[in-house]
Amino acid sequence: MQEEMEDQEILSLIQLNDIAGFKAAFDKYYKPLCTQAFLLLRDEDQAQDLVQELFIQLWQKGRLAQVQQSLYGYLSISVRNNCLNALKKQQQQQEKETAFLAGTSWFEEKNALELAELSKELESAVGELPDKCRQIFQMVFVENKKYQEAADEAGVSINTVKTQLKRGLVKLREQLGKIR
Repeated sequence: MQEEMEDQEILSLIQLNDIAGFKAAFDKYYKPLCTQAFLLLRDEDQAQDLVQELFIQLWQKGRLAQVQQSLYGYLSISVRNNCLNALKKQQQQQEKETAFLAGTSWFEEKNALELAELSKELESAVGELPDKCRQIFQMVFVENKKYQEAADEAGVSINTVKTQLKRGLVKLREQLGKIR
């Protein structure tokens, strides 16, 4: 097993742009930083992802080469700040979802009220149809009977059922058009 490097040695390698220094920093501090992130985030996968992304960002932007004091202190503060940003982002997302769901429930309530009102208007309009027309309309559209079943039950031909339905729908459109 390889002996662990001291922070100053790691920083010297990083300042020389030597990948061995960056790897040493990762190997030395990855697990403690993941533990720190987990304590804040309470999600192991998210904590590991956050620490890995931090190391990638630090490598790409060359920020570790600027560290003069404590390497672990710098990494620890970076992890804490990234965790706080992630928690803030999660909270904002939850607030957006809550607001959306609240808006959705209002919309559903509004639609339910409109549907109930429309249902009453339709029921009233159906009630004003002539008796035979209303009877056939209810058999076909409310009871879901086939045209032939409605014809047999009403004692009329299938063509009469079709004619009565057509007349009923025309009258309903007229009635509901006046209301709307």
